[in-house]
Amino acid sequence: TEYSVEGDVSSASYFAAIAALTRSRITLTNMNPQSVQADMKFFQMLEDMGNSVSYEKDRIVVTGSGVKPMEADMEGCPDQAQTMAVLAAFAPGVTKITGVRSLRVKETERVKALEAELAKMGIRTESTEDTLTIYGGSPKPASIDTYGDHRMAMSFAVAGSMLEGMQINDPGVVAKTFPDFWEKLMSIGVGVEKV
Repeated sequence: TEYSVEGDVSSASYFAAIAALTRSRITLTNMNPQSVQADMKFFQMLEDMGNSVSYEKDRIVVTGSGVKPMEADMEGCPDQAQTMAVLAAFAPGVTKITGVRSLRVKETERVKALEAELAKMGIRTESTEDTLTIYGGSPKPASIDTYGDHRMAMSFAVAGSMLEGMQINDPGVVAKTFPDFWEKLMSIGVGVEKV
């Protein structure tokens, strides 16, 4: 018997986020619009930030219009909380992310890691046990530590699609879930330079 295996929504989400942030259009193929993968919720969040998402046969098309601040409950899709935090850094105003308790016991303490790295970019944050509030505006490029966490590398790479000079330290951590991530970024026109 032959089975068609749908694409991984978690991996696709970084590219959807880049389309939103850079006001561009991306077609994600081998995607199941009716997928029950938890990160499907992220597409709705991109719409809530002002972008357009269309669900077609075996593909999802994201047309970006930039990002605006919002309230996002990430409890059901915590793997995208870091990506949402990076997008929020560019959204002028206050974004409140809830449901982040589980992020504190992942590959690293992701809430603390996000606050530390966003601070390097000039972005103020506040957190409680289960919330992360981000005061977005005009982030600056920075040298980002990844804490041995693949999602720190990939989420901050989203910022690099807008900010020249972003540096991701220990980029090889993406091998855990997406070994050819940097090559895929280059294939959509995002400049990646290995140092």
